[in-house]
Amino acid sequence: MSRRRPAAGPRRGDGNGKGDGGTPERHVPVRPGWTCAGCAADWPCPDRRGRLLVEYAGDRIALSMLLASYLSDAVADLPGTPPPELYRRFLGWPRRR
Repeated sequence: MSRRRPAAGPRRGDGNGKGDGGTPERHVPVRPGWTCAGCAADWPCPDRRGRLLVEYAGDRIALSMLLASYLSDAVADLPGTPPPELYRRFLGWPRRR
């Protein structure tokens, strides 16, 4: 099963189609500040983190690769942010099993 990376910005129709404020299409990054379009928290927000853990539950390597690609983009968009902070934000939160 191929997974594609969500667009970096708010888009309708990416999630479950219910259209309420908690759907995945609302919890996408708004660049260049990397805040959540759905809740304004730093992205990935708690809601998106939870959804990513469920979506990639059987493939932590794919999740890590996806998050690393976001980290790479965020480093370019947020040059004043210390790299360790960005690392924790994008790669430091998934639990190892």
